[in-house]
Amino acid sequence: MSYTFPPLSDIHLLLHHNDADGGLAALALRRAIQEESGRVVPLCWADYHTQAINNLNVLAVTTPHLYTIDVRLFPGVPGMDHHDTSRSWYDPACHILDLAAPSCFGLMLDVLDRRDTWPEEIVRYVDWMDAGTYPSVEEAVGLESLGQQFIAIFARLPFERAMAELWQRPDAEAFVAAHHSTLSQIRRDVEILRKDMARRGRLEGRVVVWDSRDVIRDHGIRQGAINPFLLSAVYPQADYVIRIRPDGHMIIGHNPWGNPSEHIGALCETLCDPETGTRGGGKAQVGGAPYTPETLQKALQVLNGRRKAGEQAEGTRH
Repeated sequence: MSYTFPPLSDIHLLLHHNDADGGLAALALRRAIQEESGRVVPLCWADYHTQAINNLNVLAVTTPHLYTIDVRLFPGVPGMDHHDTSRSWYDPACHILDLAAPSCFGLMLDVLDRRDTWPEEIVRYVDWMDAGTYPSVEEAVGLESLGQQFIAIFARLPFERAMAELWQRPDAEAFVAAHHSTLSQIRRDVEILRKDMARRGRLEGRVVVWDSRDVIRDHGIRQGAINPFLLSAVYPQADYVIRIRPDGHMIIGHNPWGNPSEHIGALCETLCDPETGTRGGGKAQVGGAPYTPETLQKALQVLNGRRKAGEQAEGTRH
């Protein structure tokens, strides 16, 4: 497949999703720009679930020198994505949108012809993590291999710190070795989380719902550090998982080892906070949406087959 990519000399700012996939893809492009021109372009991140952007005036999104990575594509602004929610914004003249790509990291490495700059195991685990296609629950929640440890440590550290360390030294083995104590803390956190999920999680038909707010507050666990597949391991009988976050949002996803069928990104686009007008989004297997009792109830109705994603609840039609 051929892609339209702007000259690296035209890129002066990178806006990327604040997770391992978007962050590593941004670092790969930043490194390519540095090697070609000597410039180190600034990075800005966006939270795909809360729609928050750090260090970037909203008006600056229209700059012709911006390149977006792993966030919803903007009209007229060059960028790369692999989320279904970018389909309606796609312009082949300035965008790369590959819905078959499991991650933007792997896609970026392919576009730049830089696959050899990272161990294949790391790229594979980022692909599995971002696409939700781990071959087994053990691969998804284990902490034994380099790829498992790398993903877990990246998620556990403050995002900017992980990015800074990997920019200075893009070495996966050295990164893991430097955080032996962090890995020990992750193992302790996993046991705390498993117990809390078993105690607080509740099955609603085909869906397990877990409110993570108390355990995050009581134990100081970063919400981004919670393995999204751990809930599936604790509740293997569920086809879908919903995690309520402290920031007023919820993550909805497939249990890859169950029998899910709903398109989660399409569902999340229909879930709207009536006060802010904020809607969710995502991919086929996972997405984020505003959390209110009403949006949770609608999600449960759709996932349990009592209502289609595009239908409105009784009494809400205007």
